[in-house]
Amino acid sequence: MPPGFVAGKRKNMEEMLSPISVEVDTGHPHALVLRVSGEVDISTVGTLTRGFTSMLSTRRPGQDLLIIDVSGVRFFGSSGLAALVECRHAAEKEALELRLSGTSSAVLRPLEGTGLIRCFDWFPTLDAALESPDGSQPRVRTS
Repeated sequence: MPPGFVAGKRKNMEEMLSPISVEVDTGHPHALVLRVSGEVDISTVGTLTRGFTSMLSTRRPGQDLLIIDVSGVRFFGSSGLAALVECRHAAEKEALELRLSGTSSAVLRPLEGTGLIRCFDWFPTLDAALESPDGSQPRVRTS
């Protein structure tokens, strides 16, 4: 597929140059997925938080599971950590379950280093996060 094309549509120049990409996936009956890729730092974290807010606003009855898929993240700064904590609080306020998916070491390392990994249900893949009805699947191995 030529550069600049995603799922059959051409990206505009701003999207191609942006260091972060955020996409809300509403195609699951019980879950909403926020796919994040690229770099999450102080200059891009607003895109992540706006994406999460957008995901919440598109929620339909029965979609009580929120998943942030970070498998495409290649840099994750401290502002990203703060944003994940804010997302967790927002989900709790709405009585929604929040899960993280993907094994991006750029995200795992700072979460492990700060101990915040214990605050999240983390799944190795998006499919695993979607398929575990009660969150009982093992978390990503940390150490």
